[in-house]
Amino acid sequence: MSLHHDTTPVDTTSVRLCSGGFTFSMRQMFAPLVEQLSHGHQARKIAETRKATRREIAHLPASLQQDLAFSDGTVIALEQR
Repeated sequence: MSLHHDTTPVDTTSVRLCSGGFTFSMRQMFAPLVEQLSHGHQARKIAETRKATRREIAHLPASLQQDLAFSDGTVIALEQR
């Protein structure tokens, strides 16, 4: 067998204990914290959008305000009668 031509299949699913493995471990360890922060950021953005939408609709004429309804901050048209 030649040392210059290795035909042994490479296992791509094996975990290597090197700096990449350390990075993966750190990423797994902090994943819950990152997810929690991102959900908090999304919740703040949604709340800001709801407030801005309500402010904009408050300045509309009453007839237009009656045509709009709020469901979780999303403006939807009322059902046609």
